[in-house]
Amino acid sequence: MKNLQIHITGKVHKVGFRYFVKQMAERLEISGSVKYSPDHSILISASGNDKSLDQFIGFCRLGCIGSDVKNISLSEAIFPQNQSFEIINETQAYPGNNNIKNL
Repeated sequence: MKNLQIHITGKVHKVGFRYFVKQMAERLEISGSVKYSPDHSILISASGNDKSLDQFIGFCRLGCIGSDVKNISLSEAIFPQNQSFEIINETQAYPGNNNIKNL
């Protein structure tokens, strides 16, 4: 089992990219998570076998309809193993980024 941190830049915000990533991860039996970073790029934590991760990275390079992937950077990482693949919403990823207005 290999763990990768994947950082994707380009037109990947508000085009369904996180949902596309989740579908591909589930299809390839990859566990982990995907979230937006504050600069609207995509951050992925992915765990799987080498073959599945290679295919997953290929899908990420292609992107979904409406996206335009400019760059992908990869690094091996250590993180807790998930049993599934999840989308982390912005409020979960950045608790201090709270746009809720106090009444």
